Order: sequence, then C-alpha cells, then structure tokens
Amino acid sequence: VVIGCAVKKSLAEMVSGFMDMDCKVFGMNALPTFIDRPKLEMSMIERADHMILEATMKTLGLEHELVQDQVGMVTPRVVSMIINEAAFVLGEGTATVEAVDQAMKLGTNYPQGPFEWCDKIGVWNVVEVIEALHKNTGDGKYKLGRALRRARDLDTKFYPQG
Repeated sequence: VVIGCAVKKSLAEMVSGFMDMDCKVFGMNALPTFIDRPKLEMSMIERADHMILEATMKTLGLEHELVQDQVGMVTPRVVSMIINEAAFVLGEGTATVEAVDQAMKLGTNYPQGPFEWCDKIGVWNVVEVIEALHKNTGDGKYKLGRALRRARDLDTKFYPQG
C-alpha cells in the first residue's frame, strides 16, 4: 500500500504513468494543518480497493473520510478559496490582514482567520492548490487574488513574526 498527497494533482493523474505497479495506491490530504486532524481525507481510484483502504487505516489506527479523486479534494479546496477571497479583500484595500482575520473569527466562529490559516498551511501550498484547480477546471473563479500572488512572489507570510 502506498499513500500519497493527492491535493495538487488527482491520484489518477499522479499514478497515470505507473499503472502496472504491484501495489495499491491511495490519496490523502497531507497538507500542513490537515494531516493532524482526527479524521483524514482520503481518495482512491478503484472502488474495489475500498476494503484494503479500510484495513490499512484500521491497522494504522486512523479515522478517514473517503472523497472523490479530484484536484483539491474537499477541505483544501474550500479552505484555499476562503483564503483566496480574503486575499481579494486585502488586495482591494477593503480591510487589513488583522481586520479580515478578526471578522472571520467573530462572524463565523472560525478558530483562526484566513491569513493565519494561510501562514500555517503555507502560502505556496495555498497558491498551488488554487492554480491546480484553475488549470484542472479552467474556471475563472479560481483566479488568484492579488495579495496571495504577492505573498507567494515575495515568499513571505501575512504575519511575518509568526
């Protein structure tokens, strides 16, 4: 059994050149902050491999949720888009990093704001998820926010001291 991070590429895309492997391959959301959750997000290509995934996760003592094999999976896709929307707000000068984070914590009861979350996940990871979604779907809603692009280009965090 091989488990790989299948967020920025689908699992099928990752193994497309290796279809005659003598192993079972599963995808996992292994981005920072997502790997240490009580339930891991997992994907697979062959539905027939479900029992192997179940047995593997049970042996490892890990809980999981099975999701479709798609770029971005579910949680990274949603979280990255929340961060990207916050980057549009920041880039348009509507609010500061701190104000956006505070508003999200107060308004949605999130434990951290989108920019705090971005710093923990890693700006590069968030940008690569959004760019992979745009490349995969061609959908304009996955256009990268100016502030996120700038943070990536400068290789900086939104909270440099953190």
